[in-house]
Amino acid sequence: SVQRGLHRYDGKKITTYSHNNDNPNSIASNIALAVSADSSGYIWIGLGEAGLDRFDPATNKFTHFRHDPGNPSSLGNDSVSAITTDRAGYTWIGTARGLDMYDHKTGRFFHYNIDDRIKNANFQKDNFGINSIYEDKKGVLWIGWGNPYNGKKEDPGGLVRFDRQSGKMTGFKHDPTDAT
Repeated sequence: SVQRGLHRYDGKKITTYSHNNDNPNSIASNIALAVSADSSGYIWIGLGEAGLDRFDPATNKFTHFRHDPGNPSSLGNDSVSAITTDRAGYTWIGTARGLDMYDHKTGRFFHYNIDDRIKNANFQKDNFGINSIYEDKKGVLWIGWGNPYNGKKEDPGGLVRFDRQSGKMTGFKHDPTDAT
């Protein structure tokens, strides 16, 4: 179940990491929506509306990353639903407000606006965010965003191609009239 924390299988047994109010080094929430491993061996976990955690398997401790309105280098939003680590070692985080990149060298988050509609979303009525992040063989990031559940073609969302070398973002949206 998605609401039972993080499960680790070592080939023989399953270890479950659950939130514990008495342990600040435990996972921050039992709702783990996204998981990615980085080249240093850390495991990154997107925790729904509880932010981002980094798990160190060597110490069995979780480090918590949260949005801080007073710190522009903090996580952009606490609603995290997609994570990937690219070949260069940067961790990319998809939130309800856009795309963040965590720089492991500086410990800072950098924010990228994939579309003004997601950047200016109203949490009370808009139910969309980044759902997936994928790096292709050329190092291009592909970001899927929107509300994957309602299927309304007039709603915001689609696919964004992010060429990090040029900084260019190109949006794609399904067009039922285009057969190509």
